[in-house]
Amino acid sequence: MIEKLQPILDKVSPRYWLALYLTILFAVGAVVLSIILYPQELRATELSVQLEQENMRLKVVENFVLAHPNGEQYLAEIDQAQAKVDSMLPKNTDLGRFMLQIEKDARETGVQLVNVKPAPIVARSTYREMPFEIWVRGRYFQVMAFLKKLEDGDRFTVPTGVAMQSKQNSIDAKVNVTVFSFGVPPVPANPPKTP
Repeated sequence: MIEKLQPILDKVSPRYWLALYLTILFAVGAVVLSIILYPQELRATELSVQLEQENMRLKVVENFVLAHPNGEQYLAEIDQAQAKVDSMLPKNTDLGRFMLQIEKDARETGVQLVNVKPAPIVARSTYREMPFEIWVRGRYFQVMAFLKKLEDGDRFTVPTGVAMQSKQNSIDAKVNVTVFSFGVPPVPANPPKTP
């Protein structure tokens, strides 16, 4: 069979043989690239991206270790901060403690506590709001000191309004505040039925 093809192959120009050889070489090279080298390049790219991410994580850890060389001390600081947050946003309303704090702040600042009127508790999705009207009487700077103590107190408290009226040598102030607590009251499983 090769003998029959030999006269035909002899007639083919060397240029065509060279073109055929280069075409086959190019095809084999393309196959080698697509089967062997291209997947390796993709894998190398993936690994370099992963390495970069791991280096970034390592840098975060190194920065943390440099910022907090004493881990036990840092954990103690976190525990103290957590305890402070828990006292500022207790899980129960603990209104008695808040009322005692108001009385103490009034004594320390020299204002006269005239009236404290709580409003109904408002349950939100994850916390409760307890509005209060607090009436105090005193001189201007005493009232301002009381407001500052109230705002900086042990409970997370937000003043929502202040109304002041000047009297002879004193100021009557009505302070609206909202006190917060964490969580919502539990819903009874079987609410009482009304007849």
